[in-house]
Amino acid sequence: MKKKVFLLGGHDLEMCTIKELLEARRGDGLLYSDKNLSWSSASLINYEEELRKYGDRQEYQIYGVELREDVRIPENYTSIDHHGDADCRPSSLEQVAEILGVRMDHRMRLVAANDTRYIPGMLKEGATAQEVEDIRREDRRAQGIDKETEKTVKKEILPKKDSVGDLTIVNVPKEYQSLKGVFSVISDWLYPYVALVICTDTELCYYGKDAAEVRKKIFPEGRDGLYSGGGEDGYWGVGIKGETETEDILKEVKGYWKVYSYHVFYFPFKWGFKDTGSKLFTDRYDVAGLKEVPGQKVWRRARIRKGVPQRDVMAMKEASELFGEKQYFFEFVHPVLYDSMDEKNNILRHYERLEPEARDVKYEIEVKDKKYELKVESINLNIYSTGIGVLTLYLANKKESQKSEADVRNINQYGRRVMPPNAGEFNDWQRSQLAKSISIRGLQSDAQDRYKDDFRYCYIQDEKRKGVDDTWTVSSMILNLIHDIFPDMDVVPVVDDRMLVNCWYGNKELSQKIAEYDSFKNSWYKFVFLDEGNCPSCQDKEMRDRLLSESTYTRWKDYGTLYGVSRYSLVALTDESGFSTSVIAMHMRTIYARLFELMIVQRASLLRFSGEVTKLCRDINLKKDLKEIEEPIKSLYLGYIRFINQIYFRSVTTQDQGIELYEMISRQFDTERQIKALDGEIDELNRYIDLRIDSRRNKNGEWLNMLAAFFLPGSLVAGLLGMNKWHDVIPDFWWYFGVVVVLSAGLGCLISHLMKQKNK
Repeated sequence: MKKKVFLLGGHDLEMCTIKELLEARRGDGLLYSDKNLSWSSASLINYEEELRKYGDRQEYQIYGVELREDVRIPENYTSIDHHGDADCRPSSLEQVAEILGVRMDHRMRLVAANDTRYIPGMLKEGATAQEVEDIRREDRRAQGIDKETEKTVKKEILPKKDSVGDLTIVNVPKEYQSLKGVFSVISDWLYPYVALVICTDTELCYYGKDAAEVRKKIFPEGRDGLYSGGGEDGYWGVGIKGETETEDILKEVKGYWKVYSYHVFYFPFKWGFKDTGSKLFTDRYDVAGLKEVPGQKVWRRARIRKGVPQRDVMAMKEASELFGEKQYFFEFVHPVLYDSMDEKNNILRHYERLEPEARDVKYEIEVKDKKYELKVESINLNIYSTGIGVLTLYLANKKESQKSEADVRNINQYGRRVMPPNAGEFNDWQRSQLAKSISIRGLQSDAQDRYKDDFRYCYIQDEKRKGVDDTWTVSSMILNLIHDIFPDMDVVPVVDDRMLVNCWYGNKELSQKIAEYDSFKNSWYKFVFLDEGNCPSCQDKEMRDRLLSESTYTRWKDYGTLYGVSRYSLVALTDESGFSTSVIAMHMRTIYARLFELMIVQRASLLRFSGEVTKLCRDINLKKDLKEIEEPIKSLYLGYIRFINQIYFRSVTTQDQGIELYEMISRQFDTERQIKALDGEIDELNRYIDLRIDSRRNKNGEWLNMLAAFFLPGSLVAGLLGMNKWHDVIPDFWWYFGVVVVLSAGLGCLISHLMKQKNK
């Protein structure tokens, strides 16, 4: 057996654990040497003496643990590492344990996970919050980081951080760049983050999501001094050579994460199934009875549940945003916003498309002279027990070539239309309001262009193309998304031939013009009302001013921020500061997106109920049996009561801005008046049923009265005859019966004659 010689690299918790492991087994056949190196000095040149002593000797096997190979490598030398090109290998601790034949315990697995995949790696290993905190603290101590450095980072460095979208940026001031382990402390205290960049005059390091992709984009050919690890979402760093290089690299990193605008498209629709048409309303739209395609792998029902630990940074980010949402809204509003496992009688089902989490999915809008491309961040589908659903597309505009005001308005205008307008734009050369095509690229599908629609309608309908008779037929792109999980579901647009829009736009120049509001009105009008051209769609100045006044929320006007609300849009215009791109943009995608969606659900549900009332009124003329009318009306009324109590709310939050925006959207949607109108329609149906019931009751009473009147003379005569001894005069029964009948008939005729005389 060869004797094993281990040469240890830069100190951290993993290296110290390896040293403990070797020390416990030190003796015959195992040697190790530790020069107490740091990461920056961890190279083989420090072990020249050991290499001369044991190198190129058959009786020894040398293992260099995380050492840069800057001297001649002996033939009996083996490198143990998991950084850079060796990133696909197990941790150094795991490799050493395998060589020694040692079984890893729980703590060793956490130490290994911490070194290869940082905190997310430990969480996936089942670490508790306390274990994560302990491991990270021990790791910092092993690197020689003291408590004074941690205090300095918290007090002097972290408050100066900046952000671009989901990217957090920390520039370490010159006076603190010499602190040992400053990068580790910053990354620990800021976790969880999506992506983080830390810069000094001599080094730049990137941590988090898409680390490998960002590194390849900036350094496609590699570079001297470039190091990396942790996998696709790990980290990389580089030494800075010139004074301006930090700014150049940071600019490219920012460009990767820069988002110029966010767009959320909502498609509300009526849903149903052909085989449930005869069922009552509450049974027909019971979400508990929904059945997904067996074995489908593109949609996932996403339900929330208390006490579920989050095991990766994106789950933590979503959980943090969800916490903010739930804190923002009253608790009694939660059942209509979230599909909860703790609810026994859910009024919605929430589904999320899987591909945007795992791959790059694009939303493409092709117009006459340009093609717009947006990153699809998520696709959600909500199905409600009121018989309506909402398909929601969350899109990010990350291309500098489509960041202008006109581009953002074009994305909103052309990207939201899911049917040809009433102008009949069936061909490319006729179109002014409709895109040449809209498609989603990157979804799993065997059929090419399954998620694309070019809106070409034929005057003669065939199997492949829709015809001019196919009114209110939604885009095949939208339809196929829904049919991937519910293939037999009937999907009918309920609001418009376009989707509704929630848009955040960061534009410094436009934001500065807000102070000069009068000269800014035309641009603002076109943004709020989603106009794509150079002229506003309203050419009456007084009417335009009135519409803008009703649609503009000016609470933060002096800060260069405006919110706008119309019957089909919720928009926000801000500058490009870190607060605007991270906080306001995030709020538009979370709490205000929920607020707007809730109002859309209310509006769509009202239209659904109005349609059901119309259908029932039509059926009343066709059905004579009261039960055939009474039961459907009762079921509809039950569904409406549930809607009023669980979906329609006069107030949903205690936050001033939320209250004001909710009231503003409600006014634009005219919700209160429509509720009162629907109340009247349903009340008329109930009154009609009451009248039918009263009429039936009166008719039954009339028949009873007629029956009583018919038997009254006979009863009277029989009673009179029974009071006397008429059997002596009329001994025979049939004679007795005949006398009763004759006298009863005569008395009946007399009573009838007297009643007629009285009525006259």
